[in-house]
Amino acid sequence: MMSYNLKGKIALVTGAAKSLGWAMAENLAKQGATVILHYQTSHRLAQNNLKKLKNISPGSFTVRGDLTDEATVKKIFQRLKSLDILINNVGDFFYDEPLKNDFKQFKKVIAGNLESVFLTGKYAVPKMKNKKYARIINFACVGADRLTVRRYTTPYYIAKTGVLMLTEWLAQAVAQSGLTINCISPGVLSSSKYRPKNLLKRQIIQFKEINQAVDFLLDPKTQSVNGANLNVSRGWLPNDC
Repeated sequence: MMSYNLKGKIALVTGAAKSLGWAMAENLAKQGATVILHYQTSHRLAQNNLKKLKNISPGSFTVRGDLTDEATVKKIFQRLKSLDILINNVGDFFYDEPLKNDFKQFKKVIAGNLESVFLTGKYAVPKMKNKKYARIINFACVGADRLTVRRYTTPYYIAKTGVLMLTEWLAQAVAQSGLTINCISPGVLSSSKYRPKNLLKRQIIQFKEINQAVDFLLDPKTQSVNGANLNVSRGWLPNDC
C-alpha cells in the first residue's frame, strides 16, 4: 500500500487503450492522478476506457497519434500545460525467423519501441526537469541488458537494449533536477501471445505486479533511484527466443 497519493499530478501513459497500458492508467487514476490516455489506432477502446477514467479522475482525457512521428509528438506535448509523470509503454513485439524479417516490419519495431522513447523524452524533459517531483518510466524487457543474439526476436531486443541505454543517458542529463528517469523490464506478461518453453506457470507476470513496480518508482522516497532498470520476471530469463 502506498503511503502517498498522486492527487494534483498529471500523468501521460502511452499505448494506454488496452492491456498493460490501460492497467497502469487506471491504477494512476485510482491514486488521484489526472491521466492522459494515449492511443494511436484503438479509438473505440480508448473512448470507452476514458469514460471509466472520468468516473475516477474527471479531468482525464485522451491524445491520439503516432509517437514515431516527431511533428505529432511535438503537437501532443505542446497541448500539455503541465506534466509530472510519463510512462512510455508503446511498442510492437516482433517474433520471426531471421531471413523472413521484412524490412518495413524491422523498422516499425525499432521505431515503435526505441524512437518513440527518444521523441517523447525530447519533448517531455524540458517540461519536467524543473519540477520538485517528476518521473519518467520507460519499458524495456527482461534480458535486454545482455548482448545475446536471439534467433526469433533480435530486432525487438535491439530496440529494447536501446531503451535501456537511452534511459541511463537521459537520467544522467537530469541528475541535478527533481526528475528521475528509470526503466522497468517485464518478463512474460499474462497478456503475452508467445510463451517460451522454459517459462514456468508461476513466472507469468500479472499487471498488478507491474503496477507495484511503477508505484515503487513513483514514490517520492525513491528520488535517489535514477537511471535504473527494474526486472519484473520472477527470475525468468529468455534463452530460446
